[in-house]
Formats: sequence, structure tokens, C-alpha cells
Amino acid sequence: MAISLLLVAAASSASAAPATTNFRAAGKIYCLLSKQGGPQASCDIKKHSYPVPPKPSSCIDHSYGIGAFVLGNAKADYVCTGQPLWLNPEPGDVLAAGKSVSLGPVSCSILTSGVRCTNESSGHGFKISAKKLKLF
Repeated sequence: MAISLLLVAAASSASAAPATTNFRAAGKIYCLLSKQGGPQASCDIKKHSYPVPPKPSSCIDHSYGIGAFVLGNAKADYVCTGQPLWLNPEPGDVLAAGKSVSLGPVSCSILTSGVRCTNESSGHGFKISAKKLKLF
């Protein structure tokens, strides 16, 4: 079942760790990690050739399946959003393969063939590239 994902950017102060962080990976993959609403990671990709299952009736947004997210300890799912991450006015730095980003228990690793994000507490996450999207 798809869940609409709402990620809210938070203002960060110099003394506090950021509540969100954005980055991009080669192949036009846009990602966001956040502590708001529970630890979460989401990645969207502009162009992909991976198959997407039929849009569930619970998803009314047009961009179902443009990416994946993992929220809290739940299993990862397809993104159902009206605002793709590539529309973010501050999409973050482009990271090269071999780099990783963490925020709380959620971490994303940049691979030569995409991005892998995991909630280390639950083991759930996803791996996304232009050709394949795997949820776990």
C-alpha cells in the first residue's frame, strides 16, 4: 500500500544537527533524509525504465513510482507525491560513488549504479537506479 510522503524542510541552527539533508547522485537521482515524522529517506529519479506496479487507489498524486522511501521501521514503498524532489530549490550537492550520507539511523550510499538507502534499526530500505528499483 502506498503512503503519501510529506517531507518538511526544517531550518537548522549552527548549534543543532540538521533535521533534513538533501543530495543528488549521478543519473539524476534526488534524495532527502529527514528526522521529521520519524527517520526517513526518499529518493526520486527523473527518468527510469524500471517497472512500476499499478497505482493503488490510496495514491491520488500523478507521480506514483518515481522513486522510493523508507519511513521509520516500516518496509520501503514506492513514492506517491505531488512534489518530486527534483523540484526542490536547494537539491543538495552531487555526490560521487563511494560516498554516503547518514541522519540518525537512516543512511544512503552512493553506488556506481544508483543509491541504496537503509534504516539501520529495521534493516528496511531500497536500492534505486534508472533501470531498477528494489524495495526491502
